[in-house]
Amino acid sequence: MDKSTSTSAKENISLCDGEHGGDVSSFIPSQELDPFEFLAYPRAFLLDKSELRKKYFEVCRQSREDPARLELAHKSYRTLLDPIARLDYLTSTCWPETPLPNDAQESSPTLDSDIVGLYDELSAASTEEKDRLLFKLNELDRSLYEKIQNAIDRSDLRLLRNYRDKLSYHKKFREMVKQL
Repeated sequence: MDKSTSTSAKENISLCDGEHGGDVSSFIPSQELDPFEFLAYPRAFLLDKSELRKKYFEVCRQSREDPARLELAHKSYRTLLDPIARLDYLTSTCWPETPLPNDAQESSPTLDSDIVGLYDELSAASTEEKDRLLFKLNELDRSLYEKIQNAIDRSDLRLLRNYRDKLSYHKKFREMVKQL
């Protein structure tokens, strides 16, 4: 199990007020479903993977006789496990009328230069260095996840767009490292 998103004591952060009513049709076709509510997990970007897994298995045990409910549990779990899908879901439900801007200019140069440095190391990396590179990437992910949570808390959509792009880049880099 990937430990990059595992955090502790940050599960109870409130993200948005009022009803969530965003378009979640990409999550469950023709049905609105809140994966946080379905798995009885606190709504937050930062999450504890082991606690999320416990909630998922608990819902699965309760739903053994209902294949449709099991499928919903699986889709909810997959959405919350993937940081990009989780961020997309949270932004669509907290700010349904406001799409993330495409012109995000604010950046975190430290994260960018660190990823570029890891990419340079990857080109010359041997199989033995794979774990070291993944550890560095996990540290960068943790830092990025905290920044995302702070941007959500401040409702900073411009910065969230920028961080979403960084999450995509981190994901691609992680896949490259695993292919070593």
